[in-house]
Amino acid sequence: MDILVVDDDLTTRKMLRFVLEQQAGHRVLEAEDGEAAQRALDGERFDLVMVDVVMPGIDGLELCKRIRATSNVPIMVVSARGDIQSRVRGLQLGADDYLAKPFDPSELAARVEAVLRRTSRQARADSDGRMRVGDITLDLTEHKVEVRERRGGRRNVQLTPTEFKLLLVLARTPGKAFSRDELQTSLWGTPADPTAGYSTVNSYVSDLRDRLESDPKNPRYLVTVRNVGYRLDV
Repeated sequence: MDILVVDDDLTTRKMLRFVLEQQAGHRVLEAEDGEAAQRALDGERFDLVMVDVVMPGIDGLELCKRIRATSNVPIMVVSARGDIQSRVRGLQLGADDYLAKPFDPSELAARVEAVLRRTSRQARADSDGRMRVGDITLDLTEHKVEVRERRGGRRNVQLTPTEFKLLLVLARTPGKAFSRDELQTSLWGTPADPTAGYSTVNSYVSDLRDRLESDPKNPRYLVTVRNVGYRLDV
């Protein structure tokens, strides 16, 4: 697997590279800051990006946000900033895992393998910023959606930003049943009362169906999973 390590500390980068290459057998490319990471991501496709939080210029959390705007590549934050607020913020901005320094190399290797295993089944964006999931194509740069019809035509679907984000969450792991709690957290963060926003989630799902489905009352893509939530079928 190809892994991009982003950290302004040379010693940390070399240590991560040693563990990932010598112990886990991955190929590693290093970037000393957010700008170098963005250049690397523009020129090459990676299976995982490992990001420090505290860096000059573009910090790790902002980098997570920028990566997620155009790519579904798995992200692991590895940082000395291990407080709960930073962890939650990193996960909300799209990180797949958050590991606090200092850490044991064996834990690092295990967490990397877990993220790669978990995300290997997920849909990924191509180099053109488009995620193709069955008949549905999401343009992560332009925030546009296109559906391929059974007769061969293509239909453009106009979505609000929240509807697009909801579809993207479901599309990253097609076939997975997401609970309303998971969808609510992905869209707006963890609420004080987990059940408070369920009706709002249901409303957005209903609106998304109206726009996405040819027959919203008999959905082909956005399916209700009884006693669980919703999944995207492709």
